[in-house]
Amino acid sequence: MRIAVEGCGHGTLHAIYSSIKKSCQVNGWDGVDLLIIGGDFQAVRNSYDLNCMSVPQKYRSVGDFHEYYSGKRTAPYLTLFVGGNHEASSHLRELYYGGWVAPNIYYLGAANVLRFGDLRIAGLSGIWKGYNYNKPHFERLPYDANDVKSAYHVREIDVRKLLLLRDQIDVGLSHDWPRGVEWKGDHQALFRKKDLFEADAKAGTLGSSAARHVMDRLRPPHWFAAHLHCKFAAVVNYSHEETNGQSQKGAGSNGGWDGANEAPGVDAATEVIRAAPPAPVKNSDEIDLDLDMDDEADDPIPAPSANSIAEQTDASPAANPTKSQASTAPPTDLATQPPHTDPIPHPPTSSVPDSLRARLPASFTRPASPPPIVPLPHPPTITNTLTNFLALDKCLPHRNFLQILDIFPLHPSTPPHP
Repeated sequence: MRIAVEGCGHGTLHAIYSSIKKSCQVNGWDGVDLLIIGGDFQAVRNSYDLNCMSVPQKYRSVGDFHEYYSGKRTAPYLTLFVGGNHEASSHLRELYYGGWVAPNIYYLGAANVLRFGDLRIAGLSGIWKGYNYNKPHFERLPYDANDVKSAYHVREIDVRKLLLLRDQIDVGLSHDWPRGVEWKGDHQALFRKKDLFEADAKAGTLGSSAARHVMDRLRPPHWFAAHLHCKFAAVVNYSHEETNGQSQKGAGSNGGWDGANEAPGVDAATEVIRAAPPAPVKNSDEIDLDLDMDDEADDPIPAPSANSIAEQTDASPAANPTKSQASTAPPTDLATQPPHTDPIPHPPTSSVPDSLRARLPASFTRPASPPPIVPLPHPPTITNTLTNFLALDKCLPHRNFLQILDIFPLHPSTPPHP
């Protein structure tokens, strides 16, 4: 099945569809069967939806989607997407379980799995913020400044739905990268391009623990992501873990994955993929203003780590090429960290006196650390042991934002009888 995969949409549907058409011409294809967008779709119906989108007011734009929503245009390819951290949350919350946002454009919901032909596709929306992970979706309209940001944080109640799956899926999709996946590809080249990622990767805080937990559980042959605005390919080989007994222990070097320093082979990760031509340039003098620069800027949480800075910045300077690569070796203490062991941020200073707090029951005391995740037996019906991971950029000129490839179902279904 011919699939087109795009990174962050950012409301540029015209340019995305145009680039797919050109890419198909280069490859001699007459089109694609499905387009997958990895988040930041921005399904903005009108200017009121912009009030529920986490973007600085001076950078807000209605974008292209309203033309497809109103029926002025129709998507030329069936389009499937998950939510990111720059979405019209008021619109997508109406489709919490997934649904059609416009003719031929389908939103997967907070977490969902569907079948397209013989392919089973699972998707997880949002980005990882540990302090909201175990909370319900408490946001209610009209959103305040905090609700606009917390609305797109991944919740455990949604992840649990995907963990209940017992059958093999073919494609996994998330906006945020699965945590630790950077060590399964050419991490040295990644850190040269995005030097702010290195410290977070070594600390085990780059990416989403929820996405990693789902990927480790479902083990799809393909996993696509976006968010960090760069192209990156990796291969996760779960057969190594089974050989060493790590899948039962839930531990191993580099966040539970063995052989993390091994860069994937070209045949396994990128040979079947061909880059698309750049999108049309609207203005050659236009300055690229990254929408992620405001990410979590107003959150009442302590000073951000380099990971949050990396999420907010796209145009980070390249690292010195003469710098020793020995410092990019992954840490060895990540093996002791379960997937959801982010430290809980300290709350802001409260005006409630300690004498009143002392009168509260013990159940009101903030726990020192989140409870560890209990490893679950691996479903015997999920047999795949090799996951090809691919992250893509956002739709801008001279960016690697689009790939087209053939995907075959791992277990084709039996054709129905006439």
